[in-house]
Amino acid sequence: MKGLKIFCTVLLIIFQGGICAQEYSMYPTKQRDRGVEMANRGFRKLCNRIAFNEDFEYRKELRTSKSNNTIFHFRDTVISKTQVLRHFKKAARKSDNIEEFQQYFLKRKLHYIKVLDRKTLAEIHHTIRLTTLKGYFDILEMFCPI
Repeated sequence: MKGLKIFCTVLLIIFQGGICAQEYSMYPTKQRDRGVEMANRGFRKLCNRIAFNEDFEYRKELRTSKSNNTIFHFRDTVISKTQVLRHFKKAARKSDNIEEFQQYFLKRKLHYIKVLDRKTLAEIHHTIRLTTLKGYFDILEMFCPI
């Protein structure tokens, strides 16, 4: 009888351990997916503010991002808000249209840009381009054609 009690106790401990092990192995996956979803939401919020806010100031946003140290965790990339803003600026400076703007990110394997729709991407390009030297020349050319 004692042997049966010990056997049942050992069997019960092994069974409970197996259940707990399965539960813990699934938890980090859910947590990671939730983190990616939160990063996408924060990234979209930033991009919408850049694209559709009339009073967006690049330098002010860059300054606050340096002090806040916001990090976006995507499936293939972990990147700070400061780096995202700098990539937007560099891509706008090096491109003349939206296709070139998008290609800048894809060539560097920064696939988080695929989260954005075409209209938002176009507005980001336009807004950030206005803060570059080429953007200033474009505005000047509109008012003073050569």
